Amino acid sequence: MKLRILPFCIISMLFVSSMLFVGCAGLSKKSNTANVDTINIIGRWTTDAPNDSAVKIGIELKVNGVASSINMPTLPYNHWRKVNDSTVAIHGTSV
Repeated sequence: MKLRILPFCIISMLFVSSMLFVGCAGLSKKSNTANVDTINIIGRWTTDAPNDSAVKIGIELKVNGVASSINMPTLPYNHWRKVNDSTVAIHGTSV
């Protein structure tokens, strides 16, 4: 009985070891594209206006960090910057 368990354990350990090796193989590679954007957020981001669903309000994020509001004259945006893949800092004034 002990002889049958030993080959199974060895095969299982080899399988797990090979999966770890394959899974971690890409972690040691250094990329020359460290500053490449992983998510493109340039464009118009809109939603329905609270009082009129036929009107869209929102923000337009343009290249070089330029931002502008869409159908919101009392909330002009000046510029924006991407902090990371989940955070965008948008700067503007409230009139």
